[in-house]
Amino acid sequence: MQETKTEGKRSVKEWKDNLVKQDEIDRYLVNGKDFIDDDAIEAEIEKNKNPSPERIRKIIKKAYEIKLMDSADVAALMHVTDPDLKEEIFTAAREIKTQVYDNR
Repeated sequence: MQETKTEGKRSVKEWKDNLVKQDEIDRYLVNGKDFIDDDAIEAEIEKNKNPSPERIRKIIKKAYEIKLMDSADVAALMHVTDPDLKEEIFTAAREIKTQVYDNR
């Protein structure tokens, strides 16, 4: 990708190179890795493919009870493809948002 540069302005790459300092990142790494375990996240997503409608409805029920979802619940919701089931999820989300935050 070619960097674009307007006269008198820095390119995005120049801006990033000037802004991001590697030593400011490195101090938060443990053995060269950040705190986000990408492999665990990807495994959870893979493990929760093809959730049943019953499972999704249990997750929705749990949400109505204002209980926290675990990573398996979130991964299952990500894989919903049925339009009607997606609508159930979004309807629940709107209702729960209103219940928790009112109309703000």
